[in-house]
Amino acid sequence: MKQERFDTIMAILTKDHFANMKNLAEVMDVSNETVRRDLLELQDQGMLRCVRGGAVLDTPTANEYDIKVRINTSAQEKQAICQTAIGLIEDGDSLAIEAATTTLGLGPLLATKNDLTIITNSIYIGNEAAKNPSNSVIIAGGTLDSTAQKNMGTMTVEAFKTVRADKGIFSSSGISPEFGVTEYNEREADVVKAIIEISKSAILLADYRKFNLVGFRKLCDLDRINTIVTDWHVNEKELSPLRKMGIKICCADEEEE
Repeated sequence: MKQERFDTIMAILTKDHFANMKNLAEVMDVSNETVRRDLLELQDQGMLRCVRGGAVLDTPTANEYDIKVRINTSAQEKQAICQTAIGLIEDGDSLAIEAATTTLGLGPLLATKNDLTIITNSIYIGNEAAKNPSNSVIIAGGTLDSTAQKNMGTMTVEAFKTVRADKGIFSSSGISPEFGVTEYNEREADVVKAIIEISKSAILLADYRKFNLVGFRKLCDLDRINTIVTDWHVNEKELSPLRKMGIKICCADEEEE
């Protein structure tokens, strides 16, 4: 199916930042011509850029493909990351939380904590956290992205800027010792930058695919990040430079299925 091929192409591009046409044909068991048509169609959608021999992931909208695809990518790792991250949250905390597929798993877990004050642009996270009546939840207003169930835009950014939070929890497209924390999408970047600005402690949730990638827009230098929560795939060679910067690293354990 075409959508399944699109999902495969975007998953490979997200992981490797480059997809070779011949390899794509082999992985998907289709002809080179089919791959070529798929790449051109995805390029027309602004999802990638075709280059000689394949495609690269370097367009501003590249990582903003269908939310269902993004949620299902590294789903086990993302859930484990959220299970670890909830241990960093204490009753009574004030939290600013970005709407991202990596942070979605926090929603039901937040209801296990008491007396939280939460501002988020995620409709889902807000609804789940509010299932504990002791929690106070603010949904940052803005333009609704009905597919992703989140608010975006200038009003959203301004809503975050009106408050202060003990902890800001967010994700990103890339983490690099050289280039810092980056994001592909500019609207996402504006929201995350606001969350970092208003939070005493910045907590970045990032699965293994985000390390040593560089996105379109810089969010902050790594010295602004207090804690990174990641998964068991990330090796110590990648984490060591971050530890030396004084960043607390929390690695989620692999859960048995």
